[in-house]
Amino acid sequence: MNKPIFKDLIILLLLILIILFACLFLPIKIPIHFNMKGEADTIVNKYFLILFVIIPYLAYWKFLRKKK
Repeated sequence: MNKPIFKDLIILLLLILIILFACLFLPIKIPIHFNMKGEADTIVNKYFLILFVIIPYLAYWKFLRKKK
């Protein structure tokens, strides 16, 4: 396997493992949006956070990944 691709996959898997480890300490339901009164109006399951692993990965891809 190509070294840069292998390194990118390792980074992605590491980020997923960090999110899964953090999910162990979170409650089942997490509010992610609040209205003007401060009440939670969008509540999701804690594993919904796995979808957001792409954000730090894209930051890695843009700023830290070595270009050819």
